[in-house]
Amino acid sequence: MKLFCFLISYIFVNVSADYLTDYKKEVLYANASIERAYNMNDLTVGGISGANGLEHVIEIMVNENQYYKNFAKINLMIAVPEQTCIAYDIPDLPFCDNLRKSRGHQKMMEWQIRYTLGMDYPDIDQNQNFEALDLKILANNRREHVVPALRNIIRRVLDKPVQHVQDDAAILQMCRLLGLYKSAQFPRSYISSLEINTVRGTCILWDISNTPKWYRKNNGVWEQLKVEGTAQPLEEQFKII
Repeated sequence: MKLFCFLISYIFVNVSADYLTDYKKEVLYANASIERAYNMNDLTVGGISGANGLEHVIEIMVNENQYYKNFAKINLMIAVPEQTCIAYDIPDLPFCDNLRKSRGHQKMMEWQIRYTLGMDYPDIDQNQNFEALDLKILANNRREHVVPALRNIIRRVLDKPVQHVQDDAAILQMCRLLGLYKSAQFPRSYISSLEINTVRGTCILWDISNTPKWYRKNNGVWEQLKVEGTAQPLEEQFKII
């Protein structure tokens, strides 16, 4: 009986290790495509030339409200690939465990970039030791490109002419961008959920420790609400970042 239990435990550990290695490999592939997209600055989007590839892909995902409606999904795909536990909150692939579900979404991230930008499959050294890859390092490498891309997108949104009429799509877009940005900045206390009120033009970002961050669009201007009751325009925050 002891031998049987040992064999079952051995098989389980090795299968789990194989799943983790496969996942790290997919994160590496997605990172390669993200880096290539980040270095692409010759797109023409909406008649405007010189657009950045990674920023364009992120904007497509953030603005899409069907397949990418779930925030946990885009958070895992873009900002915090090491936090595979959040796959539990993604309804896709319901019969898969978190690791295999996460792997599927890293594949989708890599595919979304290639499909959108017409890029080839990334050229990765197949002889390297994928098991030895460090998932946290891979995630940090990704954020070196994701953080400035998100910052640039948010700055562009804030620089747009003030619209006093509330726009549900615009509010949802900014809340998702802020959630991704905060997760990428502070991955250990990443944003786990969003609470949006399009009527009031507000959103609350809840981090993993259940601490809220409040934002609102007030007279067409985005603000962060402080605990003491004051408000700071986001434009001021992003001018000094």
